[in-house]
Amino acid sequence: MADNDYPWEPPLAGTEVEHLLGALGRLRTTFRWKADDLSAEQLRMTIGASSLTMAGLLKHLALVEAYTFTVKLSGKPMGAPWDGNASEDDDWEFTSAKDDAPDELYALWD
Repeated sequence: MADNDYPWEPPLAGTEVEHLLGALGRLRTTFRWKADDLSAEQLRMTIGASSLTMAGLLKHLALVEAYTFTVKLSGKPMGAPWDGNASEDDDWEFTSAKDDAPDELYALWD
């Protein structure tokens, strides 16, 4: 790779799909960089009055991506681990993430 090649940037010229995938890749790379190698304690930490955690955010973003690509774009039903859980509780991915091990959360995200 040349010094001026940045894999996290969308292509300067390309199709709409290439730009969308490039933008998604940039967002995923940035978020993973920010959340990478956090311990279970760090993933479950909250700031101030918010109940939002990095663990919940990892699981939420994984769910949103799975839903978008599976249901919205492919027309298929959600599979494990998502099927059934999200419909019971609107905040399921946020509240259940505290019980997940870091390697499980990173695997969902990846």
